Amino acid sequence: MSRHQQRRDFWERQIAEWSQSGQPASTWCAERGLSPGRFYLWRRRLRSDGDGSPKPLTFRPLLPERPTGTSGQPSGLEIRIGTARVMVPRDADPATLRCVLQVLGEGWCG
Repeated sequence: MSRHQQRRDFWERQIAEWSQSGQPASTWCAERGLSPGRFYLWRRRLRSDGDGSPKPLTFRPLLPERPTGTSGQPSGLEIRIGTARVMVPRDADPATLRCVLQVLGEGWCG
């Protein structure tokens, strides 16, 4: 395995661990003696496919605390991506939501 691949594997593991930690990146890096600059550099590199294009969106399961609206029914949720804000009603169509998130993340929906 090349030295570059070893570094890539190392940072993939670190970034995966950080993303599960819930901590700010600066705190997480400080606790492990890692350079925040290197962390952000590798996070940016790993987000692209090598040609600078972003990776496809991935979905993670959400476990909300079940906030309720005024009717006592679970309300929708709000998703913020950059400056965009998407309000999702609880009965939203999953295919439409997936397309909206792709447009926000990549600029197109296929």
